[in-house]
Amino acid sequence: MSFQRERDNAARERADKILADLPHVCTEFVLAISARSTSLTILNYVYDLRAFFIFLQMKFPEIGHLDMNQIGVEQLELLTAHDIELYLHDLTRTNGDRGRARKLSALRSFFAFMYKRDMITKNELTRVDMPKIRTRAIVKLETPEVREILDRPLTLRDATILQMFLGTGIRVSELVGLNVDDIDLKNKSFKIIRKGGAEAILYLSDDLATQLLGYMDSIGVSPKTHRGVALFGGMGTDRIGIRAVQKLVKKYALAAVPLKNISPHKLRSTYGTALYRETGDIYLVADVLGHRDVNTTTKHYAQIADDRRRDAADVPIYKSPKKD
Repeated sequence: MSFQRERDNAARERADKILADLPHVCTEFVLAISARSTSLTILNYVYDLRAFFIFLQMKFPEIGHLDMNQIGVEQLELLTAHDIELYLHDLTRTNGDRGRARKLSALRSFFAFMYKRDMITKNELTRVDMPKIRTRAIVKLETPEVREILDRPLTLRDATILQMFLGTGIRVSELVGLNVDDIDLKNKSFKIIRKGGAEAILYLSDDLATQLLGYMDSIGVSPKTHRGVALFGGMGTDRIGIRAVQKLVKKYALAAVPLKNISPHKLRSTYGTALYRETGDIYLVADVLGHRDVNTTTKHYAQIADDRRRDAADVPIYKSPKKD
């Protein structure tokens, strides 16, 4: 079974287990969105709904005496925009702007579903403003910092993992899901399963293709003979886990650049930044990084675009005449 299918099955089982304790309307909601949502997306919805119902039980006596799965649409019908705003305020203790915005987005979808199905007569969520998300600067590695990390003593596996992030910009889940037969060294390409389940082909530089060849030779595997075998193994497991990769990156980055909190996503940003500076093509960057909406890419790399516009202002159109 592929990594992606295993992960989907685990997410589905976890969501089903949580749904069993939630109001029945939550199960109806999940069924309604399942055709257009991934298992991980559904699991996140379920987590967010559970957090909301826990809040209702703690803050509202008329709901608190009920078991969670006994809460019905008649109780939800009585909630006001002010009640939802109280929930968002309560979330500030444990969630940042993005976390609160995600949870509100989940509630908006949930209440819109109930309103559309005539389960409630009004939708108070339309009166609640989305939290303002502050734009954060891109945290990335500069070229000397990349060298500092890669010049440190690394195992061949760890060096290859770091170079895959820095040389292709793939997500940590995409890297973990790679099998040996996903690599095509002859054409210097590899196949990944994108977020959402779409398949994509990305390409390798000469140096990265050489690095992968050396790594696969060292562990005695070949794309022709080892089909379905994980490219990167873990300690005592057939496949390295996402958490293990995150720890691996943090360990090497902390020793080299202690003032930056570097994660696999920051290595992805490092690649994206370098690609955009080199090409100036935001659509290419969006395609290579697997962003379904180019606006996501534009938002993340807006500062670089602004730097390029500033540089453009210094390009001479004509030379001023010399003064005698």
